[in-house]
Amino acid sequence: MHWVLRGVLVCIAVAALPAAAAPLLVADFERDPAGEGWITAGAPNDPGAPRWVEAADAPAGPHALAARTGYWASPLLPVTPGAYYRLDVSVKAEGNGYWHAWCYRVDAETPETEPAIISGTCSQLEAAGAWTPRVMWFRADRGVTHCRVVFQPLNGKPILVDGVSVRPIARHDVVACQDAVYATMPPLGYTPPKDRWQRLAATKRALQRGRSLRVVMLGDSNVNDIASSDWHLRVERACRGARLETIVSVLGSTGCWFYKEPEQLKTYVLDHRPDLLIIGGISHNNDLASIRAVIRGVRAAGKTEIVLMTGTAPRQDPATGTAWTLAVDPAGTDYRGKLARLAREEHVAYLDLCGPFFQYLAAAGHGEEWVYRDTYHFNDRGKHALARILAAYFTP
Repeated sequence: MHWVLRGVLVCIAVAALPAAAAPLLVADFERDPAGEGWITAGAPNDPGAPRWVEAADAPAGPHALAARTGYWASPLLPVTPGAYYRLDVSVKAEGNGYWHAWCYRVDAETPETEPAIISGTCSQLEAAGAWTPRVMWFRADRGVTHCRVVFQPLNGKPILVDGVSVRPIARHDVVACQDAVYATMPPLGYTPPKDRWQRLAATKRALQRGRSLRVVMLGDSNVNDIASSDWHLRVERACRGARLETIVSVLGSTGCWFYKEPEQLKTYVLDHRPDLLIIGGISHNNDLASIRAVIRGVRAAGKTEIVLMTGTAPRQDPATGTAWTLAVDPAGTDYRGKLARLAREEHVAYLDLCGPFFQYLAAAGHGEEWVYRDTYHFNDRGKHALARILAAYFTP
């Protein structure tokens, strides 16, 4: 596996969530966190570097973690590959920050050595003028043994953190959490094309019959964010008995120009033996020949069904300077039009995200910051919208 940043969700009231299992971590910071295994990054002489501070109004006691630069990271926590975990934290912040779940494979022979991050989760901590409980979740990827949860300020704006806990959460409870968040958003009206199953007959059959389906999502950090929306859990709920194993096979800023090489194709796709391959992202550099090469390389190795999925960039139709429409011009010269033609030529399925995603944003009446945490990556609302689009597309 390689280091990726998987953004997951959520910021809602703790009372709205299902009961959870025994925690891996509970921290009220009434003892020096350094003695409890917490670590920091930041220059020691920087007044904004991470500090353990007195905070009389902190909800878990009169101490908290503070930072304007760097980050705070928890002790290494043992996790089970493929399992979901819920992160509870109270936050007070002058500006937006990030939270992360960094995953590692700890070498049993040298446990004292700080391991390399092999996968991760990243999402937004929204600014809060008063102490606010936040609840998020993340999945431990294949091949990992431990994780750290991390809190990072941005742009020199201070954050305070208190009352941190991490505990396992069931798949169906993740969906309940998603529902609670989505209830605070305008509904997304998206009807997927009826002819999508022409190229996905085996996928449809497996879902309708409640079978297992192994899905590889190939691309960049944009795909990583989309995967971490956990759209597949919504499909499982709609298709009783079905079990989707999603494998996030990505590298930052990387497209099929890299994955087409035989060694990389084997490592990132073929070794996972997917039933369904979703190729997406915004890093293919308009190199349709390389996407075609990946399609043909996968086809030569087996019967994997394939979906070509657009990214969510550019954010407007360059031909009109306005929001993307739901209709894709079959003769269009933009990337999504070219990708649709490639899908037809190679007899694979096609999923356009630009139309439904940006039509939703326009209908909701909000600016881009409502769904993005930075220039290219989504915040919780953006991920929820994308989860609904993919769940609708893949639900028979």
